[in-house]
Amino acid sequence: GHAGSRPSDSLKVLEKYLERAPTSLGFCLYQRLVRRYKGVEAARAVFAKARRVLTQHGLGATGSSSGLEKQIAVGASAVPGVNGVTDSTGQDPIPGEDPVSSGTKDAGKRWMVTNRLDVSIGTGAASHTKVDYAPSLKRNNESASPDNTARPVIAPGPITWHLYACHASIEHRLNKSPEVAARIYELGLRKHASFLTKPPYVIKYAQLLLELQDTVNLRALLTRALAACGDSKNSEQLEALWDMTLQCEEMWSISDPTNIEVAISVERRRRAALLG
Repeated sequence: GHAGSRPSDSLKVLEKYLERAPTSLGFCLYQRLVRRYKGVEAARAVFAKARRVLTQHGLGATGSSSGLEKQIAVGASAVPGVNGVTDSTGQDPIPGEDPVSSGTKDAGKRWMVTNRLDVSIGTGAASHTKVDYAPSLKRNNESASPDNTARPVIAPGPITWHLYACHASIEHRLNKSPEVAARIYELGLRKHASFLTKPPYVIKYAQLLLELQDTVNLRALLTRALAACGDSKNSEQLEALWDMTLQCEEMWSISDPTNIEVAISVERRRRAALLG
């Protein structure tokens, strides 16, 4: 940039660009810069604005996934210790969201890939910041300005997994709030079922759960992701997902020798899926 340029000038340029051509990757870049120069709350406000501005069309958006939920929601009983659904009349794990319209439903119940959105998860864990994450609540707190109401020249792009992964990474690494980051990843899966078929997103989430030593939810995530990606044509990404699953099962077999049979079964399934 020029010698007299300031970070605020760069932010204004990118902000005007996003007003004209909003995209997930554009908001990711903007959020990183905002976090660096404006702080935590400003970066969270960017994520909330992106979810409001970007479109939610496409496979996996809430209410439009054409049966994908039934394919990947293999049932809570398939993964011991995970309650895969929550009663639609029960307590909403994300305050401020409509318990009727939010989330993916099956037979009147809303399922979650893991239980990381449960209000009791992470309450006893040490954290630098206590955050009851509710992006939808922040939308009403954002100050309205003429710039915010400008119509985009190019139609808003779809919400992609990069938006949630970027925000979760900021919460995890910069804000030192891994529990909040896990809730962001799970929120992405709950709102967009197709994210479970994106191995890069699943692996990022799985690595965080591994760091949190959340074995039950990690196994649930990997099991359901493999079921959802069964017919994936990207063999390289699918192989990475199988490799992580096998690595985890082998690691758990060291501390629990009875798990060796599970590891052997995973290895056989991996060979069959990748080699035929």
